[in-house]
Amino acid sequence: MLSTEHNCLKIVVIPGKCNFQRGTHMDVNGVGWIAAIIIGGFAGWLAEQFMKSNMGMFMNIILGIIGAIVLNAILAFAGMGFTGWLAYLVIGFIGACLLIAVGRAVRR
Repeated sequence: MLSTEHNCLKIVVIPGKCNFQRGTHMDVNGVGWIAAIIIGGFAGWLAEQFMKSNMGMFMNIILGIIGAIVLNAILAFAGMGFTGWLAYLVIGFIGACLLIAVGRAVRR
């Protein structure tokens, strides 16, 4: 098992296993629910700006949170787990960009 921990990012790579370390309080990837909404909204907004998409604030929050969940599931399947607000922001941004790209491909 390889584990690296910093103030805002914890990476755990377990070969052949998916193991997310959770706290005893309600959290989403190491951040609380309120922080997940705020960070998800920011990640969705960044993705909107990067992908040159025009959506509202509510859709930014949804894309950021769902993007983080989807990409976390993919990474968990690969045996990697990430926690912390910085990881949630990066994963939410990448996941939201992927969702925007899939949405554009389906519409065409």
